[in-house]
Amino acid sequence: VFANDTSGRFERYKLLIKENKVVEGNLSQSFSLPSQPEGCVVDTHTNTAYLGEEATGIWALDISSTDNTPTFISAITPPVEADVEGLALFIVDDKKYLIASSQGNNSYAIYHIHEENPETLTLMGLIKIAADKAKQIDGVSETDGLEATNANLGGAFTEGLWVVQDGRNVLPSQKQNFKLVAGTTLKNAIRDLVNRQD
Repeated sequence: VFANDTSGRFERYKLLIKENKVVEGNLSQSFSLPSQPEGCVVDTHTNTAYLGEEATGIWALDISSTDNTPTFISAITPPVEADVEGLALFIVDDKKYLIASSQGNNSYAIYHIHEENPETLTLMGLIKIAADKAKQIDGVSETDGLEATNANLGGAFTEGLWVVQDGRNVLPSQKQNFKLVAGTTLKNAIRDLVNRQD
């Protein structure tokens, strides 16, 4: 488990679940990024942790050893706008993508992760979650966090689910909430970005 605070410090803990169901955490690694982190996701297939640094970009950490240190792999450059506020992994057509919140323009950056080198990202483009006026559901803005899964969750989410925090609601005007996007919709949006690259 990784935990971080606003100073940039990360701590990695190994969790042990004992017979009496008490969970014990042992600190196994600590390190710091230069400024405030926001968002972290781990690819257990490649042993790579992706770490967001709000105003700077994305780091990668090889977690196969607690002696490794993070490597800076992607700076925030247009069309991506600070802050990087949430990270998630999603697979489309057997290719893995990293989704990062581009909070400054209420968008989501889609990066292709190169399987042979998981520390290499290619920006495919940006997507947005627009309003559905017919259903009176507003679009998404100021996202601080997100998560995605390819798991079959049934119903509308047989091809997975993308959950994003929506920082501002206007239909009607309310406090923040969470929006659920079907995996099918997310897959099609990513496929559109990929097709534009071809």
